[in-house]
Amino acid sequence: MASEDSDNDEEPSVALDSCLQPVEGPVCSPEVISLAPGEGQTPLSLFTDKDSELLAFPTLLPTGSFGHAADRSTRLTLRKYFNARLLSCDTRFAESLEYLFYAQYMTEAKQIMQSISIALRKSKPRTSRGLSLTAGTFKSPDSISDIVNFDEGFRILKSVRGSPAYCQTMQFDLLAKVKQLGPFTWFLTLSVADMKWNEVIRVVSDYYGESKSDQEIADMTWSDRCHYIKLNPVIVARHVDYMFHRLFRAVILSAPHPVAQVMDYEVKKEFQARGSVHFHMAIWVKDAPKLDIDEDSEVIQFTDKYVSCQTPDDATLAQHVTELQTHHHTRSCKRNGSCRFHFPKPPAAETIICRKPESSEEIVSAVKGAKDVLTKDMKS
Repeated sequence: MASEDSDNDEEPSVALDSCLQPVEGPVCSPEVISLAPGEGQTPLSLFTDKDSELLAFPTLLPTGSFGHAADRSTRLTLRKYFNARLLSCDTRFAESLEYLFYAQYMTEAKQIMQSISIALRKSKPRTSRGLSLTAGTFKSPDSISDIVNFDEGFRILKSVRGSPAYCQTMQFDLLAKVKQLGPFTWFLTLSVADMKWNEVIRVVSDYYGESKSDQEIADMTWSDRCHYIKLNPVIVARHVDYMFHRLFRAVILSAPHPVAQVMDYEVKKEFQARGSVHFHMAIWVKDAPKLDIDEDSEVIQFTDKYVSCQTPDDATLAQHVTELQTHHHTRSCKRNGSCRFHFPKPPAAETIICRKPESSEEIVSAVKGAKDVLTKDMKS
């Protein structure tokens, strides 16, 4: 800790190689003091070092006790322990981004270690050379080459979200549904407009005893909204997940069947660079016509029944569609001068099914005719 006799207590101390600070002497000094209590010793794993959490987060656990490795009458798994910490009424853990990433790392690393342990105990041949994944297998270069070539070394990651093995498992499930049910009917992408959701800010502010009206939230600046979104990421993430399930169950799977009667679906979550989640969904519906199997008129009629590009008559819904469902050019989409998504698109009275012409002359004629029509429509 810093000396109490320092001339300037507001000046930050020198960043040292350890968390210790000199007890005596000036706070800021050209002299660097490095302490290496672990020099010459073997580094410990986070799972072996029972005090790793206590030493890494002294401000969250100031008493230096009751970490995940503490002895308890009722044993807690890592996942249950971190869930209890992050969902506790004490929000200091949920507000710490460093602790969130620490909890994620610990749970995923534990999953991987358990998968490795199970894989090494299996005796069933898993490679082209008939070798089992035992400790002796990894001593042979040929065995390691076989394990890599047949992706055996990556199967231990299939329980970790976002890993190649996890995504491959989802891919196999999707392909199995396509084989049984045929091509999916709808593909939906749902993005979270968390900066425009007054409910998210209201939930966070109410949790901290700051009740805000709709007008107060509407008058907030962008930085104020960011403050509440970042204040408690756990509450925001849980509310977004709740809203998605409410939308899916109360709207998509509801009795009016807004996208027809759903037979099956597949959902995949992805996170953008700033952390906001979005959902990709493949949906199979009942009695949906199939392209190139059923008549084109049936496909067009079915599509026009559930898909529309019109602006709604309701003022509130029209505002949401204009703000959130209308393409606005950005530097990203016009990086090569023109919009890479080919907006704006020409209007059409109904769904149009386009097929590739058979001959090159038909292609040239079709392209020329399309350009003439598009030029006339865009000018009008």
